[in-house]
Amino acid sequence: MTPPTSSTGRRDTMRWVPVPEDLFQAALKLRMQVQKQLQMRPDLSVVVGAMLARALETEGLADAVTRHAVAQLQRSVDATVEP
Repeated sequence: MTPPTSSTGRRDTMRWVPVPEDLFQAALKLRMQVQKQLQMRPDLSVVVGAMLARALETEGLADAVTRHAVAQLQRSVDATVEP
């Protein structure tokens, strides 16, 4: 899927990134919590953007991403080995 274009034909500044379903559902759940606090439903891009901004401030983020990537790779290998 490609990002929507503006009326001038240029690509929007937003990026489209596929995410696993469980993480998408977690972001939707968080949006509902924020909705209760704001008394309005924020756009999902606002929620995910805030999550990314906060994560980028976290010490050891590169290590956490590395561990997640290795775990994902291991799951893929395990899935192809099982009969």
